[in-house]
Amino acid sequence: MLKKEFLDILNQKLSLVNDKEREDILLEYGTYIDDKMASGVSEEEAVAGFGDVDELVKEILDAYKINTDSMDPLSSKADKTIDKVYAKMEELFSRLGNFSMNEIFHIFFDAIVLVFILWIGKVIIVEALCNLCLSLIFSFFVGFYGVTDFLLGLCRIIYLCMAIYFFVKVMAKRIERYRYHNQSVGVMDDIKETWNDNIKGNDLPPTPNRPLYHERKSRSIESDVLKVILVLAMIPVACVLIGSGISFVVLVYVSAVYATTSIGIYCMDIAFVLGSLTILLMLFRAWPKKVNTNA
Repeated sequence: MLKKEFLDILNQKLSLVNDKEREDILLEYGTYIDDKMASGVSEEEAVAGFGDVDELVKEILDAYKINTDSMDPLSSKADKTIDKVYAKMEELFSRLGNFSMNEIFHIFFDAIVLVFILWIGKVIIVEALCNLCLSLIFSFFVGFYGVTDFLLGLCRIIYLCMAIYFFVKVMAKRIERYRYHNQSVGVMDDIKETWNDNIKGNDLPPTPNRPLYHERKSRSIESDVLKVILVLAMIPVACVLIGSGISFVVLVYVSAVYATTSIGIYCMDIAFVLGSLTILLMLFRAWPKKVNTNA
């Protein structure tokens, strides 16, 4: 590279420096090259002595306290950003547990699979079955569209609470397995195990364990969360039961006063009452049992 080409490149790359200082810098480097040539060094060798032009420009800008990050090409910035994010994630997960980046990506993938399965469950259970059942039930009545929408929204909220609870339970198991590098069990196995634990867990007999007289009873966060979900599920069922009971009394009164009877409405009302009672009994049966520690 010759002197003129070198000074032109330097002039372009120092555009962040004001004109007066840039002229002084160019004059200084031009004079240095002239002195080298006067001492017998060729023009190309004198220019090559400065090394890489980009590195030289960064050194000059650093001396002027000018941020040189804006001069990096977009690909270089992207690489640096990805490296920083990767390092930060690895540092974060190393604090939470002994996880490699491969295990971190496996945990993230397991979470995506679980969210997808829960979304499919929402579509099948809430959007299809619940919507169909509510539409069939209230199709016999006129003007109950608002009630149908309200109950469907309530079903969505209940499913969301249960899905969050189930997601936390499964992912806690997955993270624990990766913490101890036990990857032989797949995410589907943990989903089945968690499902069986929640369905069959309340049928297991309590295992009494005599504590010390001053030992505090341990509280289970999972048990508290399950109680909250059950209460949220009981409220709409109880409202349906009360409403069905009131409507049954009204039907009996109307039939007695106006001497008119509708067998279909009576059957629907009784079905509501019996169905609500059945659901309430199932929810009460799912209530977490207290373990007798005084035996």
